[in-house]
Amino acid sequence: MSKRILIYNSKVNNNNFHLISSLWQALSKISGIDVRISNSQSIRVFVKSFEPEIIVFLGGEDVTFDVIQTLKNSSSKWILWTTEDPFEIKRNKEISKYFDFVFTSDKASKELYQHPNCYYLPLAADSSWFFHPVIEQPKELLYDLIFIGTAWPNRTKFLQDLTDLLKYNNLKSRFILPTNPYIPSDNLSTINICKFERDFRVAPRDLAKLQNYSRFALTLFRDFSGDGNARPQSSPTNRFYETSLAGTCQIIVSNNMTIKEFHPEIEQYIFQCQDAQEVIKTIIWAKTNPEMRNSAASEMQKFVLENHSYLHRAKELLNIIDNSDK
Repeated sequence: MSKRILIYNSKVNNNNFHLISSLWQALSKISGIDVRISNSQSIRVFVKSFEPEIIVFLGGEDVTFDVIQTLKNSSSKWILWTTEDPFEIKRNKEISKYFDFVFTSDKASKELYQHPNCYYLPLAADSSWFFHPVIEQPKELLYDLIFIGTAWPNRTKFLQDLTDLLKYNNLKSRFILPTNPYIPSDNLSTINICKFERDFRVAPRDLAKLQNYSRFALTLFRDFSGDGNARPQSSPTNRFYETSLAGTCQIIVSNNMTIKEFHPEIEQYIFQCQDAQEVIKTIIWAKTNPEMRNSAASEMQKFVLENHSYLHRAKELLNIIDNSDK
């Protein structure tokens, strides 16, 4: 008999729906699992007709108490796997008491929950969305550096310095900076990039393709929250693993964490910098050492494929839940 699992997408407009899709595909590959996806409109129907043994709330920040109060008496095990910690930690803590298990994607947030079944479970990457072979011929690359991400206020000065230095050193770059309701309207006024690049989102597959054609992708970790909670992320996010699959090298800028804290075995394949000047020096070095850049990109891609897919995460999640019954 198969184990029935329901994934609940709590967000009506989910810019990260590929996370839901990736978990669904991973669970579908596990023998003996029957998995479905529901949203706020259909969850009551699914709970009644599908009778899931496990309901995974992936995200959590838009889960309503109405849904909780209506459905919690079901016989299902309720799982909260957060994707926005630590920035939604206050909200997530409020609802966590209704869940049998809590999995947080931010390592330092684990101790904040004070939940008897709380675990650190990082997000991962899905090949069907992000994998591209590494482009080894430098002349085929379009950019020296690409950054696609939100220009939170704490990043503005750094991005301003970086874009100026890239142009001064005749390096090709592309910055796509989607805005956010929490960001002041004039936040990007000092960054010297085309206005067209400031306010649109890129689909996951398009994002990966752009990264693939860049010598480096820039990875920044967030430490800004609209509700005033500014504690920075403490562990690698899904973007770290996704970018690795895209077949490019990563330059990581963070003063709060280092990748080697989590993955010391790949330290030599990640380029961690402290400021814009170091980023420029790294790019210039890589242009004269293409073989080393290509090797680092390939090793990172292999590392993620072998250790950090959603199939790895799904098996770990189920193993923790199953072992709790013994």
